[in-house]
Amino acid sequence: MHDLKKKLLVIFILLCIHPIHAYESSVVNDLEVSQIKEIQENKSKLLAALLDAFPEANDVKISESIIQGLYTVSIGSQIFYMSQNGQFILQGDIYNVETGANLTEQDRISARKDFFNQLERKGDGCFCTR
Repeated sequence: MHDLKKKLLVIFILLCIHPIHAYESSVVNDLEVSQIKEIQENKSKLLAALLDAFPEANDVKISESIIQGLYTVSIGSQIFYMSQNGQFILQGDIYNVETGANLTEQDRISARKDFFNQLERKGDGCFCTR
């Protein structure tokens, strides 16, 4: 009988804790939604700041970088990093210390592929400038 009481007590405690986890889960989801909105707003502000600074830049892409607080900005095949508030722009390579991988070069390769894919879509058959 004593074992049964222990088991019932454990079940009761688990049932009491469950709504707390559900509440925490909804709080986490609300935080994620607000963070996503904030990121989208930041990207819009950064894009506006970039277009003001570089009006000739017509192919600007902004994404979160692997470093918190920095965004990766690609203009054509050039890669820059911009602070979250849009006040600072950095140019240089970011390396993963553990693997030695050049993360910026990976972004450059991706940007070059996108650039060449756009040329192919134009259908002019020439990759040279005119």
